[in-house]
Amino acid sequence: MDFNESFYAELAADTDITDLVGGASDPRIYPVKAPQDSDMPVVLFQTISGIMPHLMGSDDGFGARIMQVAAWGDTLASARGVADKVKACLQDFAGTLGGDGGVTIQRIFLETPPIESFDPNAGTEGFWAVIQDFTCWIEE
Repeated sequence: MDFNESFYAELAADTDITDLVGGASDPRIYPVKAPQDSDMPVVLFQTISGIMPHLMGSDDGFGARIMQVAAWGDTLASARGVADKVKACLQDFAGTLGGDGGVTIQRIFLETPPIESFDPNAGTEGFWAVIQDFTCWIEE
């Protein structure tokens, strides 16, 4: 599995998250954007930056991806509920992300407090989002 597949697999394996976003068989967890007219709530994730530390002699094989995870919902309470479960799943994670065949993670750090947002143009009534950024230190 590549990093994005591992990241998705970790979120999709967490029943606290999938119970809120459509169930384990078809969770509404998507890279970058959700399909048009998706039921709410949904989780969107994307890489927003990366860190490639360098040594004078050679690179040490470690790097990081900064992942932004947005929980979207019809209500702020719905978005907050999903964001809380995402935070519990990812914050301070260390091990194999996504299970067998996944990417080895040294540690995941929560970098931002939850940022709440409202998009009045989304859907028919608008949607709420709670956005969090995580730095994932990867063993490459």
